[in-house]
Amino acid sequence: MASQWLFTWIAVSGALSIAPMFPLLGKEFHLNNNQLAMLTGITVITLGVANFVIVPLSNIFGRRTISLVFAVLITLTCIWEALATSHRSLLAARAMNGVVCATSETIPVQMIADVFFLHERGLWMGVYL
Repeated sequence: MASQWLFTWIAVSGALSIAPMFPLLGKEFHLNNNQLAMLTGITVITLGVANFVIVPLSNIFGRRTISLVFAVLITLTCIWEALATSHRSLLAARAMNGVVCATSETIPVQMIADVFFLHERGLWMGVYL
């Protein structure tokens, strides 16, 4: 559970902590405030929508397999973000990062439901959240 919580913290904080970079990104890519806000907005939207795909995938292929594959994809999308040379490329990388980071919202909840008895789940969900 501790490794999954660490994975969750790294994935979500990495995906949503771009706001301090807005002044630098605005100068680099000549972006206005709406374009800068879209960098976070697209990530949040894809984080929410991707859960509808990740849950069935994890039920079919297993939670561990999906967690490991998507952890690799998180790394690749972060590299893509770092190497982006245009606003469109960065926006696409942020969207894909949101899709793959969604595993950090669904897999731990499923793991808690799988591992703990019904009367213990409330405590562990509280610890997770």
